[in-house]
Amino acid sequence: HMYMSDFGNENTMGHRRWILSNWYTTAGFGSTTSYSCQWVINGMGGSGPEWTAFPSPGVFPYQAMNMSYRSVDSVGWTIQSDSIRVGQASIKVYEDGVEKPVSVYDITGGNYGSYHAVRFTPDGWTSAPGHTYTVEVSGISQPFSYDVIMVDCNSIK
Repeated sequence: HMYMSDFGNENTMGHRRWILSNWYTTAGFGSTTSYSCQWVINGMGGSGPEWTAFPSPGVFPYQAMNMSYRSVDSVGWTIQSDSIRVGQASIKVYEDGVEKPVSVYDITGGNYGSYHAVRFTPDGWTSAPGHTYTVEVSGISQPFSYDVIMVDCNSIK
């Protein structure tokens, strides 16, 4: 969970980008009582979706967005792609047709999984269970949109 949250790594979101990369096939993880590491040398993948988002489209567990000490909303939602220049995109988030303000950051480049990437953080709001968020990505060669439906896994019987 910590690598997907990627707290303190907002400039690259490198751990999350590697885990969600189409190239990610071999990894190693290690830890002590105080530290952990993610080992990525190369991958043999290369096929997969044109873009990947976190939180992902569809039903998404609210618990994956929140840790006891910090919300993933404060670090940011991300979209990455090997072929679409999502770092240059215009990102809008809507809830029930009402635009929710976000701050958008291009995190393209580096050696962190998919080459093109963007991070966007809620500005003055946080995601909540029972809510659906529509993400619109435009201003790029292949615009797209998707819905994230936050669910509370603790309330599912």
